[in-house]
Amino acid sequence: MMMQRNVRLSILGLGTVGGGVVKLLRQMSEKLERNLQLHIDIVRVCARSSRRLKELQLDESLFTSDLDAFFSTPCD
Repeated sequence: MMMQRNVRLSILGLGTVGGGVVKLLRQMSEKLERNLQLHIDIVRVCARSSRRLKELQLDESLFTSDLDAFFSTPCD
């Protein structure tokens, strides 16, 4: 039996591409966990504006508009 692997992911930008990645990860989370034993945690998002956080169901504590803070957050 495979052990579940946790992956810490940071998303740069919440526009069409970044927002789309967040949505796909949410849609595919059960399949990823079931088939690949892979759990993905979004640990930080960086964008110019926080306006899409609620739409994408992201916690405000994950948000930064500061690139230094974004790149200093440990992730895989």
